[in-house]
Order: sequence, then structure tokens, then C-alpha cells
Amino acid sequence: MKKANRLLLSAALIGCFNYLLAAGPGAPVNLRVQDNTDQLGIDVKNPCFAWYLIDSDRGEKQTAYRIIVASSQQKIDSNTGDVWDSGKVTSANQYGVRYAGKALVSNTKYWWKVAAWDKDNKQSDWSAVKTFITGFLNPSDWSAAWIKSGSNITSEPYMLRKQFSIRKTISYASASICGVGQFELSLNGLKAGDHELDPGWTEYSKSQQYVTFDLTSLLKTGKNVIGVWLADGFIDIKKQGDRYFGYSNHTDAEKCMILELNIRYTDGTTDKIKSDTTWKTSSGPITFSTVFGGEDYDSRKEKTGWNTVGYNDSGWINAIKTTSPGGRLYAQSQPPVKVVETLNPVKMTQNGNNADIVFGKTYAGIFDITVTGKAGQSVTVTLNDGTGPYNTYCRYTLKGSGAEVFRPKFYYFGQNTITVSGVSLKAGDSLPYLSGARGYVLSSSAKPAGTFHSSDSLYNSILAINRQGIMSNLYSCITDCPHREKAAWMNDINFTSPSFPVLFDVQTLFGKINRDITESQQEAGWIPGMSPFYREPLDTTTAFSCSPFYDISSMRFPWLMYQYYGDTSILQRQYDVAKKSLSYITSRTSDYLVGYGLGDWLDPDTVTTKFIETCVYYDFVTSMQKWAVVLGFSEDAMNYSSLADNIKMAFNKKYFDHSKHNYGPQQTANAVPLHHGMQPDGEETNVLNALINSIVSSGYHINCGQNAHGYMLQVLSKYGRDDLVGRIHTNSTGPGFGHWVTQGKTNTPEQWDGGGSQQHHMNNAFPEWVCGNLAGITNIKPGFEEISIRPTSATSYVPAAVSYSLETVRGMIISDWTKSSNKYSLTVTVPVNSSAKVYIPTFGLAGVRISEGGTALWNDGSAAGKVTGVSYSGLDGVYPSGNNYVVFNVGSGTYHFNSVW
Repeated sequence: MKKANRLLLSAALIGCFNYLLAAGPGAPVNLRVQDNTDQLGIDVKNPCFAWYLIDSDRGEKQTAYRIIVASSQQKIDSNTGDVWDSGKVTSANQYGVRYAGKALVSNTKYWWKVAAWDKDNKQSDWSAVKTFITGFLNPSDWSAAWIKSGSNITSEPYMLRKQFSIRKTISYASASICGVGQFELSLNGLKAGDHELDPGWTEYSKSQQYVTFDLTSLLKTGKNVIGVWLADGFIDIKKQGDRYFGYSNHTDAEKCMILELNIRYTDGTTDKIKSDTTWKTSSGPITFSTVFGGEDYDSRKEKTGWNTVGYNDSGWINAIKTTSPGGRLYAQSQPPVKVVETLNPVKMTQNGNNADIVFGKTYAGIFDITVTGKAGQSVTVTLNDGTGPYNTYCRYTLKGSGAEVFRPKFYYFGQNTITVSGVSLKAGDSLPYLSGARGYVLSSSAKPAGTFHSSDSLYNSILAINRQGIMSNLYSCITDCPHREKAAWMNDINFTSPSFPVLFDVQTLFGKINRDITESQQEAGWIPGMSPFYREPLDTTTAFSCSPFYDISSMRFPWLMYQYYGDTSILQRQYDVAKKSLSYITSRTSDYLVGYGLGDWLDPDTVTTKFIETCVYYDFVTSMQKWAVVLGFSEDAMNYSSLADNIKMAFNKKYFDHSKHNYGPQQTANAVPLHHGMQPDGEETNVLNALINSIVSSGYHINCGQNAHGYMLQVLSKYGRDDLVGRIHTNSTGPGFGHWVTQGKTNTPEQWDGGGSQQHHMNNAFPEWVCGNLAGITNIKPGFEEISIRPTSATSYVPAAVSYSLETVRGMIISDWTKSSNKYSLTVTVPVNSSAKVYIPTFGLAGVRISEGGTALWNDGSAAGKVTGVSYSGLDGVYPSGNNYVVFNVGSGTYHFNSVW
């Protein structure tokens, strides 16, 4: 992107934000319930409310709020909170505000809005009205039965239908359904919602997720028909012929379903349609479907109109009652998987009897093809992203009725090219005519949170492939890849997890992952390599089942949610899970060292497993010490502090070379202990120099594995060496991100040489570094109550201009800077209810003068004038010297700092 374009984009971004910042306290916006903008099926009796505050005044804070919740549109419009009126509550809280009204009722719609008071005690206008619909607040509120087909065949989906009549005028209606492994719901022939691959994958023996849909607009007076497709998903995986099936057979139960449609009429009465043995089931045109092997569709077997009124289902069989797979049924709260982008082919080429279709992007998802041919002709679609090969494909058999469109329902895969066998791109041939194709990128519909632009196209490309690698694995779990495994590997996500919330709002997804970890925890305390788990068998003696790298996930996710989203409740809920997991690791140590685990996975320059896993153990212990302090568990905190001291002493006795003053020649060996502060007293600079020497000797390339990579980036930035991070990752030769870009990658491969899977996120620590170090946005207090904006002070191997916007639980934070030969500008935006420390780099130069909005604040070594909302805080480092910053305190608002020298 050219500099002028970047500046225009940045100005537009800031301008749009300032446009929202209307004079005086604006009405609260971005209202959320249970951390979702639009939430259906809330199963929490006291849900939490949240909103953003809009005010143009600098240093603005909320001093009070009032929430009303009503039972109807009429009551909310008249400001009557007949369900809950909080009254004016003196508080700065704008998220995590817990409901405290009358007991909510299951399957009921509510209306709500909020007003706020600013620092001058001025009340805002009421927010726009939002609604939410409860799900099942008590398990006993379900009246529907679990049902299934009496002729279940693994890997063969089937259909269910139910016809019913409505004689009254509808006020609203919602259906809650869990169909495991996967389902698709329709009403009167129309698909409900725009979700894909519902519901989210869980430890089925412990819990399942139901999904709630608002069906008001699809219901009609008179006869109606509910239709459901049901497939196996991950609940029942079995090898079928020669089709690829993942690692092993794995069965939790047969596919089954529970559904309840709750209807409220305008006269106040209610009705419900529920799953029971009156439902009819039948096989259909999907003759084969598995999450790994592909999907086959024989259009000659279609039952036209099966999910509409008037269809004759006399040949169908009645469903039978069954039991749930086990545990509890929860509302699905994480963002559903959706089509997030549609791709048209960039090239279609005939190759014999095959057509090769190139989409120009490596992505996870599905496709559709349009073919015309004779009844009984079949075409085969294989998907390829450069990984494999795997014996996975989709087969479509034509019915011979003009142009036919085939799109899989319950299968997705990694791809950038599909090959359609047995077709011609020319009409009139004897082969079926392929007239079109599209690609559909599937990913979580999590709201984007972070946006990055820079003056350097290579940086922009590196961030883009990191983002695409994350999107390819952002589903109901965070997977490792979208093809050979589709597995929620705890090792992969542990060390890239900080990159997720700087790109997407993953609060509810991380909450779901915490539940997965809890449910997969073994009795002894250890967390399996996958959560949920499907790789048989579980075995503590194998590193793919049991490793401290998996166990630390029980700490990592709650702690990240606390830092990014200010969520203290997750700390309370998950503390015992993490404590038990840490105790398991401790039970397997010898002299405070850990001798088992996966090690620094795929590291080009290996360190021993005991070395890296002991570092993980130390990280776990020191983090738990902080966690215990937050919760007030003083005895635990003291015990963890003492344990950390013993681990550090034993580790350095074993691994620190006092004669060389470092841990060895590898990047991992010095970066990881330095990141955790494990080095002996007085050896910090020596260990850093050893790390730098290993980088230089490698020709400025990566020689650490996935578990050390992110730590190394953070360590280098901590000591002011962003230039080294930039030099490594803009290097056109490998290993490194720059090399991947020069190879033409549009996604992030598994291995540093560009090999292996072509859609892994295991090395994608770059977004965290870009946001937190290049743009400099980090939190000082959880939930970004206090923010640090400390852009890089590097002068080489970094862009000349950077803009990063990060949407947090409090609102938008923006860091936008440009540097030239004699001046520097930094524009920052701080949301209402937050404050920030803003660090202006001086680049080791003398004669630096800093102003804000045209008023001088600093003049070559001393503070100068004053500006509303800005106060001089001091120096970070000695002026003038490298990595020196002049620090200012600011409240909410937008600020324009300029430096000249």
C-alpha cells in the first residue's frame, strides 16, 4: 500500500471513530448479552450485559448506568422495565454487568436497553433496543426426547421430518436443536439461519451443544414442516472402505437429535413442537459423508419436497427414542461457523477428462460445481492445497435434469485447487459439462477485532498469511489443520493463542475451549493432546497424548481471557482445573525437572525435551502464582513462589553453562529461559547476547520450533531489538515468514521450509508481535482499563508507517505512526473508561521536540507546555540514548503527537 493511501485509510478510520464520538455523552452502542451482539438461546439465569460508551470529551468516564429489561416492545418503548430496572447504579462497569431482576423464563424473548452518565453526571440518551431469547435455563425444562433412526448406518446421513399445524397469530417462535454429530435444520423448505457444521464439537460423553434459531419469519398459519438432516460428524468415526478417516475409529454414540420449537402467540398463549416418535426418518441422496473422507451425493435419490407441506412420507419409518450421549446439554455460545468469503475461480483448465479449478487462495472450506449431463453419470471432486495426498473426495451422481449444483453439507477440507474428474469444460461433449464452480471459505463468524496496515507490502503480506492460517483453523475448536487431523491440538494453540484476540473477538470461543479442557481432563489431572479428544488410545506414555505443553492450556486460556476481556469469573471457574493439572506435572518430576513430553515441536535446532518441558513447568507455576494472588489464595501463592524458586535453581544447575554464560547455541535454549526470567542473577545480558549471536550465525533465520518462536519475538522486543524480528521475518530466504511470501504462500505452512500442511497456525505469533510491539498496544490492567501504547523504536527492518486498530471490551484503541528522516507522528485513540501511557520514541537522538495538537509538550530534555487531557509522566530510559521514550499519561480521546529533530 502506498504511503498516501495508507494515510487516507488511517484518517478515514480515525474520522469514522470521531464521527461516532458525538458532542456530550452519546447513547451507549454495541450492546451485548453474554459477550454476544446477537444472542439466541441464553441458558444462564443471570446473564451479563455490556456496551460501549461514546463521548468526545477527553478523559471521559462512565460514572453510572441504568439498564431496563422488558417483556414486550411496548413496555421497553415506554421505558418500563417490568422484568428488571436496575435504577441508576453508580459504577464505571460497562461489561460483565450481571442481571439482577425477576427470574428469567426459558424460551422467552426479552427487550433491553441502557443509559449511562458521564464524568459530569450528564445522562446519555437511551441506547437502541436490543433483544435476547433465553434457551433452557434448567435441564428439566426440556420436554422433547432424544430420537434417532432405527436403521442408522455410520457415514450415511439421514433425514427427519415433522408436519404440524398453527391456527393462531404468531408473536415469535424459536427452535432449539442439538443434532450430533452435525445437523442442518429447515422449515417449510428453507434452511434456518446461515450456520455451517452445527453444532460445535464437544466431548460428547460429557456435554453437547444446542443451537437456537428464531423461526418467526419462516412459520405460517396452517400447516408447516420441520426438516432435519443428521450426519455423524465427530461423534462416530469409522473407517469406510479405502476412504481416509483420520487417526482411528472413534465412537461416542450413534448420531441422534433433540429439538423443541417454542411458539408464543399474540394472545399470550404458547405451544411447542418437540422431537418424539411421531417424527419420520428416511435415507436420502447423501449416500456417504464423513468429516475426513468426503461426501457423496446421488441426485437420483432425492426426495423432492421432503421438507415441505404435502409430501407423502408414508414410506418413511418412525423415529425411535434414545438417550443422550451423556452429560449436559448447553446452549452454543461461541460464534457459529459460516461462509465468510466466496471465491470465484482464477483459472479453469481442461486436463484430459479432468477440469482443474484454481481459486488463487489457500483456504479451509467447501465448493460448489454446476454440471449438466445424463442421469447416472457421475463426477468426482478432489480437493488439494498442496498437502497430502489423502484418499478423500466427493462424488456427485447426476439426475439428468439440466444444470445441477452440487455443494457438500457436512464436509470441509483444505484447498486452493479442486480437480473435477469425468467432466468437460466444453458443452456438447459426451462427458458432463462443467459450467461453473465457486469456493466457500468456512471459518468462525467471530467478529474481527484487529486491523493492520503498514507502508511495507511484505509486512502486510506476512500479517495476511498469518491471519489466513488462523482463519483456516478457527472453528468451534481451534484446530491444527483443516485436512489430515482437524484436531484441537493443545500444543498448537498454546503458544499462538495471544495472536487470536488481537485479530478476532474470541471471548466466547475461548470460554468454550475452557469447557472442552475441563471435560477432557483425566482423573489424574492431565490434559490430553486434543480437547476434545478423538485419537485412540489415550496413553500417558506417549507424547501425543500426554505432555506439559497440553496441561498448560488449563492455565493459558483463562489467564488470556482475564487479560484481554477482564473476565475474573473464568479465573474462579477454572482455577481448580489448572491446579489439578499442575499437580499432575509435579507428580512426574524428578528433582524439579520434567522428563516427558513433546518438546519444542519441529525445531530445526533441537534442545532436549527435559529442557523445554521444564521451562513450560516453570511458566505454569509462576503464572499460577499470579493467578492465586488475583483470587486471594495467599497460601497457594506462597507455595507456587517457593516451587518456582526450586525449579529455577534445579534448571540452572542442570543446563546453565557458567563458563560460557548461556544455555547453549540454539535460539530456543536462550530465548525461552530469558522470556520466563529463569536465568541466574546477573546473567541476563549474557544470555541475550548468546541469543543474538545464534540469530546472526544462522544468517538471520529461525532455528527454533513452534513453542519457542513466539517467546523469541517477545524477548527481542523487550530488549529493543525489533530490528532483529523484522530482519528474520523479512528475509527472503528461509526459514521465516518472508520466505513463505516469496514462495507465493497465501496461508501459513506447518514447517519452516514451507512443507507439511499448508494451513497450520502453529507458528503464527506474528500478529501478537505486530499489535503489541510494532504498533505497541498492550494492556497494563486487565480488560484494557489502562493501556500502554509503546510503538517500536527500531529504525531498520520495520515499516516507515504502521496503523493498528484493536477493538476491546471497552472500545477501539488505535495506534497510528509514521517516521521520516526528521520527524515522527503518532496518533492514538483511547476508548471511554480507559486511560493510557503513551510512549513517544526519541530514537537515540538529541534535539527532539514533541507537541500534541500544535502545543509543545517536550523540548530536548525537559517538559514544556500543557495540553488538556495530557500530562507528562517521565522518561523511559536515559535521554538521549537508543530505545529511549518520553512518556505521557492520557485519558480517553484521540491525540495527535508530533516529534521533530
